[in-house]
Amino acid sequence: MTVRRKTLALAAALAGLALVGPAIGPPPGPPSLAQGAAGLLAPGTRVSELPLEGGGIVRALEIRVRDGTLSVRGPRGWREVPGARPAGGVQVRRVWLGTDRQGRDVLGRTLAGARTSMFVALVATAVAAVVGTAIGLLRGLGGRPADAGAGLIANGALAIPRLLAVLALGTALRGSVWGVALTIGITSWMGLSRLVRDTTRGFLASTAAEGVRAIGGGRRDLVLRHLPTALSGVLAAALPLAWGEAMVLEATLSFLGIGAGATHDSWGTLIADARRLLPAAWWMAAAPGLLLCLAVYAAHRVAAAEPPR
Repeated sequence: MTVRRKTLALAAALAGLALVGPAIGPPPGPPSLAQGAAGLLAPGTRVSELPLEGGGIVRALEIRVRDGTLSVRGPRGWREVPGARPAGGVQVRRVWLGTDRQGRDVLGRTLAGARTSMFVALVATAVAAVVGTAIGLLRGLGGRPADAGAGLIANGALAIPRLLAVLALGTALRGSVWGVALTIGITSWMGLSRLVRDTTRGFLASTAAEGVRAIGGGRRDLVLRHLPTALSGVLAAALPLAWGEAMVLEATLSFLGIGAGATHDSWGTLIADARRLLPAAWWMAAAPGLLLCLAVYAAHRVAAAEPPR
């Protein structure tokens, strides 16, 4: 298998993780009613789970129900859980990536976080692609006045410190998945617009464009039929990089508590939850951190891969 195919396989695996992982993996679930009996369990620990009436669960190393009394065993021994009304039988399984402080399954939270993080990055990349391509084409095709006006807008946006803009907009739209995606997207289009502008101008002045004109092709043919081919290579390299950058920005905002992770699990939220527990509960940050690195690595490899001939 070539490097390009391995990279595409990795990217496809990560995309599949985001799409179907939350459906086939363990549910992240609400915090366990008996948090002390299931909190910070190491990866591979066997746990017992009991659903409750009205929703919620009890998760512990061991659960016993006798004469209407629910008892749980945690790392510190047995204790009773008052007011719990079981809605089913006790189920035993393993938490392959351990649990967090509230007894939630880290694997389930990681899979749910994959969907949130990748969705935000995908929407942000789409917004940046649409805005950047539109302004780049306007600059490349519209002549000097349009180039100067749109260029002034792009340069003005670049003059604003990006991190400051992302933090300000992220705080205003705190907790909204769509809001965070739009925040990242509208602060990420400037470089792409310049690439599209330069590629467009370079194509119109190229020998290929002269050849099209020589056989009777007009400006409409150049723009609608031949320019998209010239832009496809630029976009194929630029968009994966923008997606990887959006992943890092979303994780940064969620780590700071102002991203999509404020109301949804995301990889940045999981890493933030683990920062005060390292190195004792290393597993809480290991899985989301590793997957984030793999996602960004795959994006860079896809961008650098040569297209098939």
